[in-house]
Amino acid sequence: MRLIRRMATVCTAAAAVLGVAASGVHAVTGFEPVLTSVEVEPGAVGEVVAVCPVGKTATGGGFVTEEEDDSWEVLTSGGGFVSTNQTGWGVAARNTGTEPQTLHAEAICVDSGS
Repeated sequence: MRLIRRMATVCTAAAAVLGVAASGVHAVTGFEPVLTSVEVEPGAVGEVVAVCPVGKTATGGGFVTEEEDDSWEVLTSGGGFVSTNQTGWGVAARNTGTEPQTLHAEAICVDSGS
């Protein structure tokens, strides 16, 4: 299986969450991509959220498909708080093809700042 990544840009709010000071940049530690998948039937909308482990923050993400010619209509793709202690990246997309396809959400997670 070959995965094709379609990543979004890094969240602009990440600097505040990670404790980046206005006068300088702190090192980012604990890089961990998290991938979550869902099977989507033809014509159906699939929703999937990749959730960062507790203590990590999603700084970006996107959706991942298995082939370059996949047929998807992306409805939403974005980061945000999933619950009180966790963040992640969610994707909602319609399978416009004629076969079932797997939709993956990927969150780019790093250690949260103190």
